[in-house]
Amino acid sequence: MSDDLKNSPDAGPQKDRKPRMGRGMRILLILSLAFNLLIIGLAVGAVLSGGPKGHRDARMPAHVRALDFEDRRAIGRDIRAAYKAGAFGKRAERQKSEQLADLIAAPSFDRAAVSALSDEIEATKRIRFEVARDIWLDRIESMDPQARAAYAERLREVLAQKGKDRGKDGPKRD
Repeated sequence: MSDDLKNSPDAGPQKDRKPRMGRGMRILLILSLAFNLLIIGLAVGAVLSGGPKGHRDARMPAHVRALDFEDRRAIGRDIRAAYKAGAFGKRAERQKSEQLADLIAAPSFDRAAVSALSDEIEATKRIRFEVARDIWLDRIESMDPQARAAYAERLREVLAQKGKDRGKDGPKRD
């Protein structure tokens, strides 16, 4: 056999030739790359938007966002401790909400019982708000005049910033 026949494409499989990737494998690799790019894009977007904390802060009232980090942490600790000490924490609220679901699912609807339990849930929310407000007021009252002035200035800045961001969030509400 001559050397030409050994090297011809019709001479059979060649040992040094790499096998071609199948179509399914190529599609899988492309989908994997697209998914990885999506994850990277989400991560970069989160970093550029301030991360998860930035979104959480946006839901906080302006007077809370204006607090410095240490004041916010201290108030949060005090609020959690007060909620644990009282019977108006999230766990108690959840239990009442589960009771509400049971009343709603009952074969006969008892409007008075649902209304009374709903009133209890709302009262608990009011108590939680009042406890948080009182702890916030205690913290503000304990500040020296310079710290209160600095806090008031940060509050004005937060309020001014909120006005500038309204265009992104939609029309101004009256």
